[in-house]
Amino acid sequence: MTYSDCCDMFMRASITGTQCLLLDDGLGGVEEYAEDFRWHDRYTTSPTKRIVRVEVVAEKILRDLLRGHEEYAASEQLELVLSAFLDIFERTLAESAAANEVVGFKSVACYRTGLDVEPPSESAEAVLASLKDVAQDFKLTGKIRLAHKALNDLVVCKTLEIAAAQDKPIQFHTGLGDNDITLTKASPSHLQKVIKRYPETKFVLLHSSYPYTRDAGYLSAVYPNVYLDFGEVFPFVSGAGQRSIVQQMLEICPTSKILWSTDGHWWPESFYLGVVQSRQALYDVTTCFLALGALTLPSGFSGLYHA
Repeated sequence: MTYSDCCDMFMRASITGTQCLLLDDGLGGVEEYAEDFRWHDRYTTSPTKRIVRVEVVAEKILRDLLRGHEEYAASEQLELVLSAFLDIFERTLAESAAANEVVGFKSVACYRTGLDVEPPSESAEAVLASLKDVAQDFKLTGKIRLAHKALNDLVVCKTLEIAAAQDKPIQFHTGLGDNDITLTKASPSHLQKVIKRYPETKFVLLHSSYPYTRDAGYLSAVYPNVYLDFGEVFPFVSGAGQRSIVQQMLEICPTSKILWSTDGHWWPESFYLGVVQSRQALYDVTTCFLALGALTLPSGFSGLYHA
């Protein structure tokens, strides 16, 4: 069976009911090992859309600015580099937001320096120190990985400003990941400061924020600009765990603030499993709630109908 056959079997709209795909094409290895996002249109009834991973955009800009100028690592020109970086970064994100194929932004700050994002201060000293570290790393390794807190936080906050101005949501990886994450900094509760600071920006908390699902549900309930996406736990968490996550989500999160994704990537089966298992978990939990009288027929079944 070819890869195309697998895609046809597990991703076809007639099988999964998927109308369109929203793809984060900033995942490492996409250019080498994955198809262009438009290629996926053949499996859906509507065009595939992009989600722009902002750390990847920032890293590319810094790489272009520093390439051939390794002396900047020990230079007074870092302020000029920072100014140029911010100008290009803001312009690039604004242009991306205006593109018809882009539906939003995504940050993986959770993986890099944690979700305890601090709003920018008037002093650029910490950011310049971070930029110096980036330049030194690039000089030594030829690679750039944005994992320096002051600079990371600045990138996130600039994105939050642009997302609000362009009326685009921003997704945040929260909770569930791998051993590259500091779990104590993966709770979406750490985002509360910037959620309040940027009330016009739509925050989407990804991956059910597991194991911090209740934290995400709470934030979605008390802040009008916060939404909870209960993806990735299918199939990473056991069936019982999946049902528990859906139950925790429904404890407080308004049903109008609940989103869903498969987190499918690399393997076509991941899209299919995400669809099947999430529907099963939703069915199991909502039918139980209906039997208990905790949900009424309209609210209980509208989510299932659109799933």
